[in-house]
Amino acid sequence: MKTSQLYTALPISRRSVKEALLPRLTREEWHELETGNLWMSYRIALIVGVLETFSLGVALLGARGAQAGPPPVLWGTVVCLFACALVLLVIRLWEHRGCVSSRRVHVLTELFYWVLSVWGMRLALYHYAAGEQMLVFDSVQICFALMLNCSPLHSLIHIVGSYGALYLLLLRCDGAAMVQGLNYFVLAALLWSSYVLHFRKELLTIRLQAAQRSQILDLESASSHDALTGLKNRHALRQDFLDYVGRRLWVVMADIDYFKQYNDSFGHAVGDRFLAEVGASIRECFGEQYRYGGDEFLLFVEGADEAQVLTKLRQWEDRVAQISVETERERVTPRCSYGVSGGLIRDEGTLRCHLRQADQRLYQVKGRRGE
Repeated sequence: MKTSQLYTALPISRRSVKEALLPRLTREEWHELETGNLWMSYRIALIVGVLETFSLGVALLGARGAQAGPPPVLWGTVVCLFACALVLLVIRLWEHRGCVSSRRVHVLTELFYWVLSVWGMRLALYHYAAGEQMLVFDSVQICFALMLNCSPLHSLIHIVGSYGALYLLLLRCDGAAMVQGLNYFVLAALLWSSYVLHFRKELLTIRLQAAQRSQILDLESASSHDALTGLKNRHALRQDFLDYVGRRLWVVMADIDYFKQYNDSFGHAVGDRFLAEVGASIRECFGEQYRYGGDEFLLFVEGADEAQVLTKLRQWEDRVAQISVETERERVTPRCSYGVSGGLIRDEGTLRCHLRQADQRLYQVKGRRGE
């Protein structure tokens, strides 16, 4: 996907609405989103853990002089702290062992969300019965809505499930007499909107970064590869040169016989076709190699035995013989010549020496053929 397409506003239609609510994610996008959720869950657990530890300490200090002892909701706070500590431990363990997977992260974040939501419901009922505001439950929902990357449908399940369950509990308590239904609905709708906007923003960021990485790879490839043949160019050869030091390999310098005559007789379009087809045959037989310049090709072939290398080169010649290019007058087939030099590449000077020897042997072959 092009970078400009990521910013194009889609017209409102059934398809665009479906894409907004049920976006099609690649495996890489899903992994990026879940990885973000992993560390967001870590931060949520850390923040909630610190706040609840402080609240627990204050509540215990206040309950020291009370004859009734600590209130029952403190046991829920202990459960919340245990859940937070467990999430922190599991995430650190996964990171240490390198066993993080998208599915594991999804299960962990779901369990953590529902544990904190149930804990928030328990506190909401306690405060509701005391005529106080239900801030803890709403805080939990807001925290997850602002920090987790959930798809629109998935987040809708969160909102409907949590707020629906709490509303049913309030109905059972006193018919939800102190709850204004419209405000309740509006808050849930705003939270879902926050989920959706946060998810779309994160997905756009991931896709933009992927498009930028793709453009960078394209630019790198364009700077190091010949557009006509698909082979590496001289710039790439300079970068790769030292990689061949310390290896036993054979240096092959090859070119297309009578290439200038083909260009003069049939036109440069036929010559370009020859270059492209010969380049394809080299990639097929030897993998990624180099266009050295003009109609010359540089090949590095690993092998301990020169006979094995010559066998591969003859197989390549057979492959070149299968190339047939249509011209205005006839079908023509190119033929290639090559020179070989090789051995253990001890240093950069040795490699340059083999390059010169392979080039000299190429022209010796061409001289015997009368070119």
